[in-house]
Amino acid sequence: MRTLNRRFRGVDASTDVLSFSLADAGPPPPGRQLLGDIVVNLPLATARARRWRCAPADELAVLLTHGVLHLLGFDHQQRAAAREMAEAEMGVLAAIGRDPEQALIGRALG
Repeated sequence: MRTLNRRFRGVDASTDVLSFSLADAGPPPPGRQLLGDIVVNLPLATARARRWRCAPADELAVLLTHGVLHLLGFDHQQRAAAREMAEAEMGVLAAIGRDPEQALIGRALG
């Protein structure tokens, strides 16, 4: 993840999830809607779940949701955009049957 983050974002550090949009890759095959690729740092997700005492599936759901929202154009660089993305994350998590407060508990704790 550190190598990917350095190569594609210019950040020389590991990260939890990366999204790679296919928006500029041309039209998708007929009958398909391709957004892009998501890479999840599973060792980090597992360690966080253990540290935050949440289910690993909850942490994975958070990271995948976060990655998909990036592919849909959400960002969190500015405060207002981060708030909008967090609200979208909570809505998606609830829609897929995850308790947003439980799934996001670690983020509130740091």
